[in-house]
Amino acid sequence: MDIKLKISQKKEFMFKTFTFLSLAALAFLFSLQCSSHIWKNNAASTDSAVFQYIARMILDGKMPYRDVFDHKGPLIYLFNTAGLFISKQIGLWIVELITLFISFAIMYKISRLKCGRLVSFGILLLSCAPLFQYFQEGNLTEEFALPFISASIYIFADYFLNERISKLRLLCCGFSFGAVCMLRVNMIPVWLVMCIGVLISSIRKRQIKNIFGFLAFFVTGFLLITLPILIWLAVHDSLELFFDNYIVFNKQYSSFDSPLAALAFRGSVFLNFLNETVTILALALLIFHTIKIKSFFDILYIVYFLVNIVFLSLSGLSFPHYGMIIIPSLVYPFASFCSRYKIKMKSPKTGLSFVFIYVILTLTVPDWLTTASTALKDLGGQESAQMDENVLQVAKFVTDHSSPEDEILVCGNWNIIYNVSERFACTKYAYQSPPLSIDEKRAEEYYEEISQNLPKVIVLSDGCFGYKEIRAFIKKNHYTKVGKNKPGNTTVYAR
Repeated sequence: MDIKLKISQKKEFMFKTFTFLSLAALAFLFSLQCSSHIWKNNAASTDSAVFQYIARMILDGKMPYRDVFDHKGPLIYLFNTAGLFISKQIGLWIVELITLFISFAIMYKISRLKCGRLVSFGILLLSCAPLFQYFQEGNLTEEFALPFISASIYIFADYFLNERISKLRLLCCGFSFGAVCMLRVNMIPVWLVMCIGVLISSIRKRQIKNIFGFLAFFVTGFLLITLPILIWLAVHDSLELFFDNYIVFNKQYSSFDSPLAALAFRGSVFLNFLNETVTILALALLIFHTIKIKSFFDILYIVYFLVNIVFLSLSGLSFPHYGMIIIPSLVYPFASFCSRYKIKMKSPKTGLSFVFIYVILTLTVPDWLTTASTALKDLGGQESAQMDENVLQVAKFVTDHSSPEDEILVCGNWNIIYNVSERFACTKYAYQSPPLSIDEKRAEEYYEEISQNLPKVIVLSDGCFGYKEIRAFIKKNHYTKVGKNKPGNTTVYAR
């Protein structure tokens, strides 16, 4: 018995090691989609550049909301701050790699609640297929929400399917909820729907006392992450502005002139995100499985699946990266279907097993191979790995005509210039669109700030917000043209 037990333990250790290494390899390969990855030197996306700019300000002793405007939750800035603190070159990529690994590992665990190892890997690959089009080079709120959403789906699924729950899991669930609230509040459907499900289930089972225990540990977990962040903001006079930027402005940002327009735009976004092959397949299999099984959790999961897409549609804007929060929700439907029909990848004996393998190969493998191919080109120094020449040229104009302590102004939404030139803005509105085009009071504050803190350099692009007003400002304050980029749509002025 001892020999058999040792052999069994050795096999289990080997399986766990193989699983860990496989998930790490997948996370590393996918992380090559990040603009920050280890051998790529590419310009960050618009939002990513803003988050990195704010992280630089935090490391310089300044505060989000008080010293710089943005309308995302504070946790995204802290993730970026951690990355820049680790290393200016690859620190952010390390943070993103860890985030992806944890997300993939938990999604794999969700599938393991129903399926074996190989099938669970296949389900993970299939569920991540839409992530390639949603990722948009990473460092976005949705990416950092993935591990928290995935962890909570796993905790809720294990509770409903196997009645497994613990104080630690409740703390983790509440902590995850708090983390996502500190990223972007419309990514909370998993907790909204599943907590109602727990309440209904407890009442049905006459386990009312459990509700208070669950709630106490859940709230404790929530406070463990939200309270320190809110105290940090309050101590540095940023709490009121946090609510103004994060709550008030976002309401303005997602408002519409009429209820009909709101319904039309949001409905369009909903259908746009639903109209994805893997998403439609997951929903169809989930509904089919629920009709057959009629379990409470499966019904609840359908509600969550749809409410999740409704919530990401609330802004009426169809940015692809919004769809990232759909990814963790795709795992359970595939796992339930594969478990019910006993699909096995080791020795496929049924037509369904062949179909499953075919779907994985056709829907997932091309994207992974393309990622690997592009990464190899980047490693070889191909053009795709180089930073935009336009960015480098404009940043050089800035550095040639200012010193590191000088404040500058980049008109429009182009924070990458601040980051590459290692300069800060003369106003807390480092980017002006959309905040100033939505709120006239913010626009007035912006013009007052740049008048009081005359920037050493102004980067002005054709068609940017307040183009005519800035041209007049340049003339009034006797700025001189010091450079123009090759495409000809950006001019740099200095005084």
